[in-house]
This record gives sequence, C-alpha cells and structure tokens, in this order.
Amino acid sequence: MINTKNVNNDNDNKNDDILKMILEYMKKQDKQNESALAVQTDLSNSVKLTNERLFADESKIKDIYKRLDEYFTGFSTLKDEFELHKDNEVIDENQRKAIHSRTFTRIKEFLADDYDYARYHMTYFGDLYKYLKQFCHYTTMSSTVKKHFDDVMGGIESWYPHERELKSKADNMAKARMMAKNNGYKC
Repeated sequence: MINTKNVNNDNDNKNDDILKMILEYMKKQDKQNESALAVQTDLSNSVKLTNERLFADESKIKDIYKRLDEYFTGFSTLKDEFELHKDNEVIDENQRKAIHSRTFTRIKEFLADDYDYARYHMTYFGDLYKYLKQFCHYTTMSSTVKKHFDDVMGGIESWYPHERELKSKADNMAKARMMAKNNGYKC
C-alpha cells in the first residue's frame, strides 16, 4: 500500500516549491515593473523638461525675430534717411564747374563775337540764372542740391534769351552808369 502521508508530503512540498517559484517570479515582475515605471517616469520627466525647454526656446526665438524685425525696420529707416540726406546734399565742386562751364558756353552761343560778349555777357548771365531760379530749382552755386543738378543742366540747355530786350536793358544800364560817373558818382 502506498503511503498517502508521504505522497501528500511530497505533493505539499511540490506545491510549496511551485508557490515559492511563483512568488519569486512575481517579485521579479514587481521589480521589473518598478524599473519600467521608473524609466517611464524618467522619460515622462525628460519629455516634460524637453517641452519646457522647447517652449522657452520658442519664446526666445520669437523674441529674437521680433528684435531682428525692429532692427531691420531701423535699418530701413536709416537707409531712407541716408538717401534723403544724400539727395539734399549740396552739389560738389565738379558739379559747380560743370554748371559754370555749360553756362559760359551757352551764353557764347548767343554772343559769338568778343565785342558783344564784353558788352552784354553780365546781362545774359543774370537772365539765365534768373530763369534757372524760376524754373529749375537753382538757388545759388553754393546751395543747389544734388537732386536738382540734372534739372539745372537741362534748364541751361532749354534757356533762350530775348536778345533785343536784354541788349536794350544792358545799353540802358551802361548809359545810366555813364551819366552817374559824369555827375561824380563812383560806379
């Protein structure tokens, strides 16, 4: 006959061993779950930290773009002011010489001989400069601005004197000076 007590003891021992194994397996699973949970928590915290940094970086980048936009607006304004200043700059010495030279040759076109030139050139110059002041933005040689230089040069080309009136005016001024000198005035 089989000893049931031994078999029961063997079964109990086997059951105890199985239970111990199951308990150890569960403890291992708990440790693995704790490790996985810790890794997941670390990952979650890392994601949160990364997101916070990204949001902080995003706001910094937005701030940088805002500042760059302000700088570019400032540069654009400075460029516009520079262009305006450049246009309102007084003509340089070479441009003055060009105006004077073109004026001289234009008057010589109308006063070809030296006698007429000596007699009437001042009246012609006065009329030409009066025309330039009225129609071509010419002020004076020392204050005409660069943006009007081409207008002045074009005005010199477009000027045509009323020769009879100018010569009559010059002759009358010469007579008046002669009479003043004869009467003792210094002219």
